[in-house]
Amino acid sequence: MGKDIFYAMDRSALQAYIDHKNNISAAVLKMTDDQVEKIKMQVQEQRSGSRELYTVDSEGAAHITIAGVLEPKPDVCAILFDLDMTTYSDIIEGIQKAEADDSVSKIILDVDTPGGNVIGLFKAADTIRNARKPTLAIVSGMAASAGYALVSQADEIEAENESIEVGSIGVVTERVVTTEADKARGVTRYILTSENAPDKRPDVSTDEGRLKIVARLTKLESVFIDYVAAGRNATPDFVKENFGRGGMLIAREALEIGMIDSIVSEINSGIPGTPPPESNASQTGEQTQGEDEMGEITMTEEEFEAKINSAAEKASSKTAASLTEQFEADKKAEAAEQKRKDGFKALLDAYPEQAKMINDEMAKDSAEATADFAIKVGAAETSRLKALEEQEDHSDTGASDTTTQGTGTDKNSGDDFLASMKGA
Repeated sequence: MGKDIFYAMDRSALQAYIDHKNNISAAVLKMTDDQVEKIKMQVQEQRSGSRELYTVDSEGAAHITIAGVLEPKPDVCAILFDLDMTTYSDIIEGIQKAEADDSVSKIILDVDTPGGNVIGLFKAADTIRNARKPTLAIVSGMAASAGYALVSQADEIEAENESIEVGSIGVVTERVVTTEADKARGVTRYILTSENAPDKRPDVSTDEGRLKIVARLTKLESVFIDYVAAGRNATPDFVKENFGRGGMLIAREALEIGMIDSIVSEINSGIPGTPPPESNASQTGEQTQGEDEMGEITMTEEEFEAKINSAAEKASSKTAASLTEQFEADKKAEAAEQKRKDGFKALLDAYPEQAKMINDEMAKDSAEATADFAIKVGAAETSRLKALEEQEDHSDTGASDTTTQGTGTDKNSGDDFLASMKGA
């Protein structure tokens, strides 16, 4: 029986991720030798250290991306379906190299993550906390659970706008009870533990067993809370009561209680941590340059011409900036569309018999090759293979005396194959 995996991860993202991992075996069984080799090469690249761990901007800041699910090592499932994923080892190595890089004066963490595995989390958090160079975490989407544990160790946390979400402080795990399904299939499971280890495998079908698992989760949670409290200069009790109690907070709320330090926003009206609008002297009763005591404009011809020229230069500069911004936006849109199509192409390569289902989904402008859709495609292919198998069984007069093996519905063989690839 496999070991428990504890996640510090946003609940909705966690359920989709677990479902994805639990149903990957069908896809693995359909992979060609070339696809297997491609994934092995990508895993080796992840582990070889040859990839780019950070980029340095014109101001000497090293940007380290923390995006997608957080795992201790490369995950084959994420590579197979092009899911965003960051490994704790990459974060640690990236910071260590940036610290040793003389061209780097500051470390910026670009963050958008729902959290991830607890294994490896606190070592990565220690690396951020102990960095000698200044650290800034910029959250562009969310920093949930393990993601927030990491950013809380930075010197400063900045949200891109008021709607950015942070929090989800806590630890979860999943246990699936298959008792009724096993009975229906005539399977009886016995879990035996040694005499002095009654808590080694608690029976989660009982209240007592579930309480033991929760107690273990709570102990891990206390470590999580201590890290956040130390990083944000707060007490553990304050974190427990005010930092969302396991829920997510939008940046505006988080700023008020000290979970983040600032918000980069177009709306600055009265939000703590944002610069006040420029003062308007005419609203305060002060006399502005170019006005007489009655408030009428008194400007020479030369001053008027200079003001007109200045306005023209600003308008020209604004137009150029707008065109540049539009060009960059178009480039990003093209790149996003290509990535969207590439995701569907990977599914087409893995499931050529499900081309219609995949192409129909790809034709929808906003549709993406998500893990949930990949699972649906895998299920459709499994159903197709099962139907073919049943058809073959009916055509074989001796089918009733035989047991068909080695089909795409054999989950254990898929898991074993996936485990062997992970160890490649």
